[in-house]
Amino acid sequence: MILASAGLFVAIAGDRGGEPSALLQRLAEATVGIYGLHVAAIPLAAPHLGLAARSGDGWVTLPLTVIATFAACFAVVDTLRRIRPLRVAV
Repeated sequence: MILASAGLFVAIAGDRGGEPSALLQRLAEATVGIYGLHVAAIPLAAPHLGLAARSGDGWVTLPLTVIATFAACFAVVDTLRRIRPLRVAV
């Protein structure tokens, strides 16, 4: 997972100098909120996603579950960050 995360980071960041891409900047600003929210999101999503438990192929379903949870948490945090009083909290 660490190597995949590093590869994704390099792909999004690109090798050009200067400012990071807009997507990378939004992800960076939301990391603390995603980290805090995923603790609650995983138990809530597990009965609905449960892909890794239903399939014998954890190599495919586990990354899909992680990506789905990350995307859902990012969507919530990014939406909450658009509300000015909540921007500091998330």
